[in-house]
Amino acid sequence: MTKSTSGHRVLGAFINALTWDDAIASIHNWGTARESRYICICNVHSVVTARFNRRFSSVIENADMATPDGAPVAWMLRRLGVPTQERINGPDLMLRYCRFAAEAGESIFLYGGRSETLQLLEQRLKRDFPSLKIAGMISPPFRTLSVDEDQEIVDKINASGASTVWVSLGCPKQEQWMAEHRDRILLQ
Repeated sequence: MTKSTSGHRVLGAFINALTWDDAIASIHNWGTARESRYICICNVHSVVTARFNRRFSSVIENADMATPDGAPVAWMLRRLGVPTQERINGPDLMLRYCRFAAEAGESIFLYGGRSETLQLLEQRLKRDFPSLKIAGMISPPFRTLSVDEDQEIVDKINASGASTVWVSLGCPKQEQWMAEHRDRILLQ
């Protein structure tokens, strides 16, 4: 799985140059093909953290897509030769994809955050996208999971029928979780 070569390095982190439509189409294609991929939403905090943390840098480098979240990151891409680069941030990407998924009949899975937060998100998504299928939600404990607990979560996600998993654990934990679970999250 290789990241698109369309993009530039921002403080050493490779960030994709892409449109909203490019991002949505890639996510849809990967989900439809049941490919285990992950996306990093890169703001200034992400690229600075990657510059000083080799492990996190590797996570971003190996992502299938690294979007320019944060105005400064999008601005740098514009300065580096992508004059129309927009900011592709995580919350808006998720909402845009949920609209697409509702229209396409796809289902999503939500992983991370507090259970109360997930319930509020579920209510909002059902209100905004009544036909959206939410295949499942898991609020993991705020501690390291045992091997058995982690496998149980992987099994639940894989059996859910969702075509995409939206992870919200905070940076850099969510990016590391996605990288560690690539090729283990194999939606059916």
